[in-house]
Amino acid sequence: MTTTAAVAFTLPMKRVSPRSRVQCNLTDNLSNFRLSITHGDALTRFLNVIPANSTTEETVSLLRQICYLITPRSSVYISELSVALALRKFPPAAVLTWRDISTVSPFRKKAAFAVTFYIRTHHPFSSIDFAVFLAYFMRTYPPTNFHRAPLQRISYVLRPDGVCGVLLCGEAVMYAFSDVVQLARRDPSTTISGWPVTTWPSTAAEMRHPRYVHQSFRSAKRLGCCLQN
Repeated sequence: MTTTAAVAFTLPMKRVSPRSRVQCNLTDNLSNFRLSITHGDALTRFLNVIPANSTTEETVSLLRQICYLITPRSSVYISELSVALALRKFPPAAVLTWRDISTVSPFRKKAAFAVTFYIRTHHPFSSIDFAVFLAYFMRTYPPTNFHRAPLQRISYVLRPDGVCGVLLCGEAVMYAFSDVVQLARRDPSTTISGWPVTTWPSTAAEMRHPRYVHQSFRSAKRLGCCLQN
């Protein structure tokens, strides 16, 4: 079992105050390794070329590769979907909050909007649940312009109670943001704290609780993302 693994990817800020950085001296009481911070460029590049459709065998291989990018050099997280399904009692669920990016954000030039998320999961399923979530997102919102990358940046942190993070999305998937905003106007229950939210799966209405949404906001800011208030 590897004792050092990257389980948090922060956005590459030139200057980040110590108070806003993700703490890297925390210890996971189950796997007993220290959190480390690095850039998620490799994961971003991989997600941007995920095929729209694949066989079951190809999907399993795809999820395994994503797991390795989420927790490189680590064997403490389950990376086999079939094993995870056999062992777990409760399925994962997530809330996605769709937000504008602040005009002072250094990512404003590349990213059109941000999606902060909180995935309700726990060790040792964090990696595989996060992988399934990412594959779901990339396939649900394919780019309209295949010459532009739909995902510009990704940052996240694996916590004992779940996975929090932010996806910085490009113009190629701006239609998704517009669709979600329109849905929120028709259905007020999909608006939390003034921002439109969606859930994964769509039936997980309990994930719209403000505490989950606000947890994703706080994590996104600590990971280096400036969001529009």
